Amino acid sequence: MSCLALSAQWDRQYPFNHLGIINDIEINGSFGAAVGDDAAIFITNDAGSTWTIKDNDLNGWNFATVERDEDLIYACGRGIYKSEDGGETFTEIPDAPKEIFDSYLSPSGTLIVSNNGGVYKSTDQGTTFTSLNTPADSLGNSSFILDEDHIWWATVGSSPVLYITTDGGANWEANTELTRPSSLSFYDTNTGVAASLPYLYFTEDGGQTWEERGRLSRYFGKIKFGSSPDTAYITSSSYLYSTFDGFQTFNEHKNIISLADLNGLYISENGKLLVGASFSTIAESDDEGISWHDVTAHVKPHITTMGTVDGQKVFAAGRGFILNSENGGDTWEVFDTLNTNIYDMGIIEDEAIIFAGTQKIIRKDLNTKEETIVYGPTPGAFVDFHIAPSGRWLAYSTSDFYVLSDDQGITWDSFYIEKFSNGLDLADNGDLFLRVRGKLLFSKDEGTSWTEIYTGDVALDLGPMSIIDSTIYMMESLNIIRKSTDYGLTWDSLTTPTGYSMIVKDIHFINQDTGYIYDSTADKLWYTYDGGETWPFAYFPKQELLGIYEFSNKDIQSTWLHGYGGFIEKQSDCRNPPLLADIEGLRFPCLFDTITYSVNGSNIDQYVWTIPDEWVVVGDQNGPEIKVYAIEPGAGYLTVYGENACGNTDALELQIAGTATPEVVLIDQGASLKTDADGVSFRWYKDGVLIPRAEAKVYAPTESGEYTVSVTFSSGCSRLSNSVTVVSSSTLELMQTTISLFPNPTFEDFFKIKISGYVNVGDIVVMDMLGRTVHNVNVTNTSSNIVVNLPNSLLSGLYFVQIQALNYMEPIFIRR
Repeated sequence: MSCLALSAQWDRQYPFNHLGIINDIEINGSFGAAVGDDAAIFITNDAGSTWTIKDNDLNGWNFATVERDEDLIYACGRGIYKSEDGGETFTEIPDAPKEIFDSYLSPSGTLIVSNNGGVYKSTDQGTTFTSLNTPADSLGNSSFILDEDHIWWATVGSSPVLYITTDGGANWEANTELTRPSSLSFYDTNTGVAASLPYLYFTEDGGQTWEERGRLSRYFGKIKFGSSPDTAYITSSSYLYSTFDGFQTFNEHKNIISLADLNGLYISENGKLLVGASFSTIAESDDEGISWHDVTAHVKPHITTMGTVDGQKVFAAGRGFILNSENGGDTWEVFDTLNTNIYDMGIIEDEAIIFAGTQKIIRKDLNTKEETIVYGPTPGAFVDFHIAPSGRWLAYSTSDFYVLSDDQGITWDSFYIEKFSNGLDLADNGDLFLRVRGKLLFSKDEGTSWTEIYTGDVALDLGPMSIIDSTIYMMESLNIIRKSTDYGLTWDSLTTPTGYSMIVKDIHFINQDTGYIYDSTADKLWYTYDGGETWPFAYFPKQELLGIYEFSNKDIQSTWLHGYGGFIEKQSDCRNPPLLADIEGLRFPCLFDTITYSVNGSNIDQYVWTIPDEWVVVGDQNGPEIKVYAIEPGAGYLTVYGENACGNTDALELQIAGTATPEVVLIDQGASLKTDADGVSFRWYKDGVLIPRAEAKVYAPTESGEYTVSVTFSSGCSRLSNSVTVVSSSTLELMQTTISLFPNPTFEDFFKIKISGYVNVGDIVVMDMLGRTVHNVNVTNTSSNIVVNLPNSLLSGLYFVQIQALNYMEPIFIRR
């Protein structure tokens, strides 16, 4: 079994609220607003040059669109959140439309919004809404509102339609040329574009006709026109595309903000671009998307260092602030502020934190929160802290000197000066390693004496290190990986990962074989499981990192990533192996029954089930429970794998076999109905309702209706018969409708239906397991032998055949 996708190894731990993706940006003159997931609301009063985030208590809200006219703001999504004071306060509008995906605010103050149910208008600032009576019979999924008169609203469903109005909803025209567009945008009343993955379609007549203009392989977000109908920008996953020739060719803009996902998009009259991205990021470009900068960075604190003494009480710090968690990082709150930037910390349990910062070392009392400068100010910044097993504290300054403290950071003394120093590392046994340009020094007496154990190029700096017992991993000049397995006596060079860039900010190993390096140029976390011989996996944190912090003792192992935008992610504890026990469920289920199997598991991050080839999964197969549909007899194995975040697995299997059930045929005998099925019990139904005390093989109906019989066999399995329609009059008449579907399973490109006693068939519908129509045949003749040809696009799997006029539905398995 393969390892988990590496994204599953890390849990996002937001230290601040409202850090979702920005879905919409709107600026009107100097006044603007931006909204996104996690109830993110940003306000600007200087045309987007600076932004402030507005706190709120709307847990679970995701905003999709926003409108602003000076002090009046509408943030729309799950409902409508309104401000009349420029964003200082917001209140929810009661009885407003829900799950909104598009909006428009006219110069006269009319608010128009759309959702999957239609389009709605308010002329009284949201007090009341009027439906514009979209004539759809299926749900909408996208729209574009150009002005009060011109609106385009698209639906999904088996017959998707684009509805167009040019008179504010008084009349709607249906267009069926497009297939479920996910994004719509119009430059004016005639020129527009629609995105329907993977194609872009262009119109010059207001949506009456559409021409394919381009193709993109990624998900479409927002589409915005520029100063002409030939200029436009498209957000798509983590990419931005631009076109300057009317969607004939595209330019791809990558890595706008550390590989963040993009959605919201705004283009000013002078061509300035604003793009909404993950982690409540708004990126700005003044050169048509060539260069970008984050204009919301100042409102999102950067996490530069972390620390803990027990793995549960955790501190994180950065630019002038301290966060605290009491539960291993699951929830965070602001602990205090600091008047300097912080780069490292050391914790005295329940007493104080010692911070390494710009020009000074600071001691903060955990109880009184009093701050004391215990060393400095001096040139440079203190960036490394270490506590030796003896209790001695050591710190390194970028001004090439080192200090120590023997009284838990209260007083400090300089103990070593070395030009071109790169940093200090401490082994678990107390040995010190001093990284200097071109050489590595070693001390067994906490810095009293030093021995040179590695000599390299005098022009190359020595970068981050990771020490596991006698194995040392070290970066040289940011892009060369050195490894020693004998505590620095000999060194080898390791192969760098494929696609590896140039700048490594951190290296960290969990054990001698398993570890990772952080490549900040490409924002990748490269993994190895064989001591650096190969680097087969890369994880994209989607936010630039500033460090990797690890804590471990005999009970807990925790690793955190931290960086820009309030970014903290925690890796799952892998010390405890995954364990599976007790698969529960029927070993010999009846064919055509839906069976539930479950397993008890601990320390499991992902479940994967495998089933016999001729069985079908109903729903998800990646949890502790699975539902399957047995369609073929014979023995096979049901297997479940449980995997933790580090790729360790456990497995259980259960031998199962489907129990065949004979077909039950209901026979019309004139005055009675009977079945020849050799069962042990019989249950008769009229119009789907159980008939009391009707438990024989023969039943004489006395009322009109649709009759079936369920027969239970000695195996314990039951099967329902075909239906017979009985019409009762002054003289009892029975009319039998027998329907047979064959072959089933079918290995051909068709199946047949034989019907007797009924000729008005109408539509024969083939549906997938989600109830979606995948094929439809209209039968207009009176033949009782019908051949249904299947399209080549249908994949192997379980489907349902429905004849609605006969209230008939039967599963069919199609093999390709």
